[in-house]
Amino acid sequence: NITRTGFDMQFASNGLFGRGLYFAYKAYKSHEYNTGSEVHYGVLATLAASWLVVTGLRCMIMCKVTCGEPELRTTFTPQSAGPAVGFNSILGEAVGRPSEMIVHHAAAALPTYILLYTYV
Repeated sequence: NITRTGFDMQFASNGLFGRGLYFAYKAYKSHEYNTGSEVHYGVLATLAASWLVVTGLRCMIMCKVTCGEPELRTTFTPQSAGPAVGFNSILGEAVGRPSEMIVHHAAAALPTYILLYTYV
């Protein structure tokens, strides 16, 4: 559970700037990856936890991300294993795409808020 234990690098995506945890400066960038099919969250019942399924909602996690010294990349590098020596993260700024920050250590990202929203 990301909200309780934080992120886990074993689930890191292998995206356009290599393997890592991807974060966006703009909410609409994160929204592009959000299918919005269903959101499941626990609700405590009298004796046990039950699941409440809410359809039509989307979920986005707002995080505080420590980037250190980011390496700027303007072209895609999907085979990248991480930033170059002397850098702590990757700032992906490909032409025509919103900026994204890629970190390679789970401790660099702190989940802060869970946003539930509808897309109209």
